[in-house]
Formats: sequence, C-alpha cells, structure tokens
Amino acid sequence: MHPHPDEANFAMLVEGEDDKHFLKSIFKNNFDANLSVSITAHAGYPDVLKAIPVEIKAPGREALGIILDGNDDLLKRWTEIRQVLNGVVDTNIPQKPKIGGTIIKSSERYPRIGIWLMPDNRSNGELEDFVIQMIPNEDAIWPLAQIYIDGIPTDIRRFKDSKKQRAELFAWLAAQELPGRIGFAINRGDLDINGRLTQQFVAWLKLLYQ
Repeated sequence: MHPHPDEANFAMLVEGEDDKHFLKSIFKNNFDANLSVSITAHAGYPDVLKAIPVEIKAPGREALGIILDGNDDLLKRWTEIRQVLNGVVDTNIPQKPKIGGTIIKSSERYPRIGIWLMPDNRSNGELEDFVIQMIPNEDAIWPLAQIYIDGIPTDIRRFKDSKKQRAELFAWLAAQELPGRIGFAINRGDLDINGRLTQQFVAWLKLLYQ
C-alpha cells in the first residue's frame, strides 16, 4: 500500500508514465519490498518544475527525488532546475550536475533532495538513451532493430534525427515477448540491470532513500 503522494516520506517526481514504469521495475529488482516510494508521473518537464517547490514543502517529507531528461541541452535544464531549487533551499547547488547523481543534504527546512538528468548527468538525451545501455552486448535483435530504423527513408520518417535512437529502442521493444514497455523488459531479464550506468543509478537511489 503506497501512501498518498502528499503524505509520503519518500517521493519521486518524473516526467511521464514510461519513466514511472521504468522506476518501479528498478525498485522491484534492486530494493527490499518494504521500501515505499511514491512516484508521481507528471505531464512533462514544465509540470515537474512547477511541482518541485510544493513537493519539497510537503509535511513529513524525508527525501525527494527528481528525474528529468537532459534532452537537447542538459546544462540549460540544470540551470533551470537550480533556479527553482534556489527559491526553496538555502544551500549552494552545484553549477553542474554530478556524474553519479546529485544529492542535496537535508536541513530543518527541507528534505534530502536528489536530482538525476537522463541519461547520465553529463550527456544530452533522455530515458531511452539510458535504457539502450541496458541492452546486453550479445543481444541478437538490437542490430536488426537498428537496421530496420536506418532503412526507413529520411523523407518519410516521422521522428527527428535526434530521436533516432529512441525509435531504435522501441523497434527492439516491439520484438520482445511483452512488447512496448521498458519495465516489462527489465522484469523479464531482457535488459541487464548489472551494467555500470544502471548500478551507478541504483547507488544514487540508495543514497537518497536508504
């Protein structure tokens, strides 16, 4: 039984349902079942920014995680996040996100705050770029998914060049036994949770919530 988001000691803000499903699977495969984290999926990046001050001030809040896509300009997004946080916390926030995930220590006025910018806190990109690194090196479907997407003529593609890897990932997901959802692929073992980046992400979560 998960507490209402406004009453949760541990909370996480994400941009959408795919992020939430991904996180629930990460927690399921790496944490004790007794850990209760309320994950709120918002309608994109602007909505998460608006929610941050409110969530920080929630009564009884011990830790708040914030996961956002770096997209096309990770440092611009970090600057915007810093501006929001500077209006709520009274500590120095790093000029750049930390590679292993940023953690802001708690005080009497606010909870411990963790920020992770997908995929790795230093590269432009999104959740899907993180997940691609979870595909096993020996996976036979992944190169075929890349060939399929690459074979679509550029004049009829409905995705931007910057979203090509995202299209490749979803082509790969479509060929799995339970197609479509990243979380299913994690739970079935089709994605490797033991890689360097995933374990770095899990270590950040543990610092935040344990």
